[in-house]
Parts: sequence; structure tokens; C-alpha cells
Amino acid sequence: MDKKETSYKLFWTYLKRYSLHYTFLFFSMFIFLIIATLLQIPVPLLFKKIVDDVLPQKNLHLLTTYGVLVILIVLLREFFNYTSRVAGEKLKNRMYAKLVSELLSDFFMVPYTLFKRYGAGYFQSRIFEEPKNLEDTLTESIVFTIKLLFIFIFGLVACIHISWRLTLLVFTFVPLYYLLNGLVGEKVRKMAIKLEEIKARVREYANDVIQSFKFIVTFQKVLSYIENSSMKKEVQKLLDERLKYRKLSFAFSGLYSVISDSMPVFVFFLGIYEIMHGRLTIGGLIAFMELMGYISAPLQHFSDVMVEVQAAIGHITRIEEFKSLKSPDRPRAVKIDEVKEIKLESVDVTIEDKTILRDFSFVFRKGKGYIIRGDNGTGKTTLLDTISGLILPSGGDVIINDRFSIFSVDKKSYRDRLSVAFFPPLLLPFVDENLNMLTDEKYKKLADEHVVHGRKNLRFSELSAGEKQKLNIILTLSKEADFYMFDEPFSNLDVNSIEFFKNLIIEETIKKGKGLVVVLHGKDRLYKEYNFETIYLEKKEV
Repeated sequence: MDKKETSYKLFWTYLKRYSLHYTFLFFSMFIFLIIATLLQIPVPLLFKKIVDDVLPQKNLHLLTTYGVLVILIVLLREFFNYTSRVAGEKLKNRMYAKLVSELLSDFFMVPYTLFKRYGAGYFQSRIFEEPKNLEDTLTESIVFTIKLLFIFIFGLVACIHISWRLTLLVFTFVPLYYLLNGLVGEKVRKMAIKLEEIKARVREYANDVIQSFKFIVTFQKVLSYIENSSMKKEVQKLLDERLKYRKLSFAFSGLYSVISDSMPVFVFFLGIYEIMHGRLTIGGLIAFMELMGYISAPLQHFSDVMVEVQAAIGHITRIEEFKSLKSPDRPRAVKIDEVKEIKLESVDVTIEDKTILRDFSFVFRKGKGYIIRGDNGTGKTTLLDTISGLILPSGGDVIINDRFSIFSVDKKSYRDRLSVAFFPPLLLPFVDENLNMLTDEKYKKLADEHVVHGRKNLRFSELSAGEKQKLNIILTLSKEADFYMFDEPFSNLDVNSIEFFKNLIIEETIKKGKGLVVVLHGKDRLYKEYNFETIYLEKKEV
């Protein structure tokens, strides 16, 4: 199966899964669209009747009747157009919600190393922007195809009924449209797809730049950054490509207009000739001039359907690329009900060709406390990520309960038995969302006393650095787990808060027989009486 055939098969798969899946909405849209399309035909035929029959008789009553009938048909047509569009928008909403939900689920199965490599901008684009683009192109390609097909069928029948000779003349222009599409249209379509890909890359890059807001502003390099940044170069690439696309598109549209404007002229003069020979009425020519677009437009714009399909395939390809990043399902993975021991055996961790941990061995046991220390860049956080299963070792192994390799265990069940506080704290966007995860009234009270202070509708970003850290600790302790892990838990806390949260962490972990692993920085200390075992890390070696 070649690449093109595979692409169309993928398009059909997505069509069935995300459009045809909502059968009622899809067929409602389909039926309303057919009715609205059919109601486009009677008005030109009524005009023919008025000119040929009513006008010679000077029958005002009949003219009024036909006028009212035309208005009713137009109103009815627009009503069905409206209902079709509403059904289409509902279908788009369902498609978007379903796809985003699936992609979010896939996102949380992406290996952490890939998340760090691609960055937040890439995932934001794939999860939220590509589904929006796809819902439009996927739905529009269906609607456009249905509408063109039925307009052509109804229009062809009506035009042949009026004059088969004029209908034949309209068909002689079709090869010119296809010749133009073959020469220029394909280039325009390829450039359109390329332009969309460049736009997606620029959006991803822009998101990363925007996240650097504080750094750029505090370094007072705003103007020089704007003038010299790689962001400016990326935007310039986009603008250059867009200009090339627009120039070719304008040339294509100009040639297209020459053919489109010539057709009614030829039809008009042949129609006059037909009238002079008694084979056509004046009303028939007026009606045909209106209806001939129903034949030519579908034939002209069939290539536009292919543009929509190709655009949809482009979005689908990028979504599938994103889906391929997630860790594969392991149906025989071992479920972990309790974590009693985590043993690292000669573990190496290499990320993007940089070795962070080398030949590291250690055993963490439930019920004991461990402190990890080391200079910046020695791998303290990476060690925590490895213990928690976010990063898999490049060499060696992590053995759970002295029995199961980290590569064979079910990651979800394993992480269910761990509770980890990362630094810096990056929790859910709204404070209330985080508070809703607290089921124990004790922790809810702690959060209100030390973080919320009665405030409502707070965004997490509005909290101070210390408040974020306190909420991070409270949430971590609120989870029922076998091991609790904290990355620099006392950073950004005042002296009194450090004392309080030290006691709280000890009380909720060591004293309850849980395992505790804490990364400490600088002069931070925990209580000596609990016999914490300390691990000192140095760069690339332990």
C-alpha cells in the first residue's frame, strides 16, 4: 500500500470515528443540507415562468402569487441552511471534545524524556490546535462534497430541461478548469499545506518565547531580543512563505476568473441565437444563466474538496505523529499493590546524549528516610524522576520489591503507590481544582490556613512562591502511598513555615511507617533522630 493510499485510508478512519460516529447529528446535517440545496432550483424556474407566461398576460394577481412563492421558498431554504449549519457546529463540538479527550489521555502516557525534549508548546499545539483545525477541514470536506454533488445533480436535470445545447456548451469549459488545476492548482495546494506546517511550528516556538516573559523583562533585553531573536527569523520565514503562496494564489485566481467570466458571455450569445431560432424563450435564458452555475461550480470546485481533504490529512498526520510518542500498552505488565522496596542496580541515565547518572546503585526501603544531596547538575531531580518511574534507566535496572523490573511493571499501579512533590511546583491552573483533590478534612483545613486564607477563585499563578510550595507539600501528603518523595520542599519557605512543614512531613510519613525520600539543597536539614540515610551525588558519578 503506497503512502497516498495509506493517507486516504487514515482520512476515512478519522471520518468514521469522529464524524460518522455521531450518526444522528451527521444525518441531520446531511438531510437538512440536501433539502436546502434542492430548494435552490425552483426560484430560477419560477422566474422563467414569470417572464414567459405571466408577463405576456400582464396578470398582476398571478405575478403576486409567484412573488410570494419565491419569498417562501427562499425563507424555507435559509431555514434548512441554518439548521444544517447548527447541526454541523454541534457535530464539530462533539468531534473536538472527543479528540481532545483522547489526546489528553495519550499525553499523560508520553515518556517524560520526550516531554522535556519537545517542550510544552509542541504538546499544546497537537492537543488543542490540531483538533480545532481538523474538525473544520474534516466537516467542511464532507459538507462541501455533499453540497456540490446534489447541486450538480439537481442543476444538471434543470439545465437539460431548459436547453441541452447550452448545457453542452457549459461542459466544454470543464477541461479548461481541469487544465488550470493541473498546471497551477496542485502547486497552490502543496504550498498551502506547507504554510500550515510552518504556522504550527511558529506557534509552538512563540509559546516557548512567551513562557520566557519574566527572564526577558528582568534582563531588560526586550528591544534587543525583539530585533535579534530567532523568533523574528522564524516569523520572517513564515511571512516570506506566505507572500509566495499569496502571489501564486492570486495568479491562479486571475486565470480562473478569466475562464469563469468568459463562460456566461458565450452562453448568453448562444442563448440569443437559440431564441432567434425559436428553440429557447427569454425566460428560459434568464433561468439558464442562473442555473448553469449549479453545473459548472461543482466541476470547478471539485479540486477544492481535494484541498480540504489534503489539509485534513495533514492535521491527521500530525496528530498520529503525536500519538506515536506515548508509551506502548503492556497487557502483561505486573500490577503493583504495595511498594516495599525500590532497588537501583547499576543505573545509568542519559538524556539527549548527556549522562546524568552513571552506575548508580542503592536500595530504598519502606519505613525509612533518605536525603539526597549534591551540587547543581549532579542529578538529584533526575534520580527522583528515575525512582518514581518518570524516567527509565538507559542502563541497569530499577527493581521493585526485590522482584520486578521497572520495565515490566504497570506504571500506573506503581505510581499509585508513590506520592511526589516536584520543584518548582507546577500544579493545576486553578487553586480550587487542586483543593478538590483533597478528600481529608485535615488537609483541607491546612490548605485554607496556610495557602488560601479564605480567598476565592484564585489562579495557581497568583499564589506566592511560598504558598505554591506549601500547597505542593499538602497535596503530596494527602495521597495514600507507600513512599513519599519531595524535591527541595523547603525552598521559598520562611523559618516558621520550614519548622511546621518539617514536623508535618515526619508525622505523616516516617511515623506512619512510610518511605521518605527528600532532595535537600544548601543548609536545609531534617531531624537527626530519625536516622536519615544521606546520598551525596557528584556529577556523572556517585
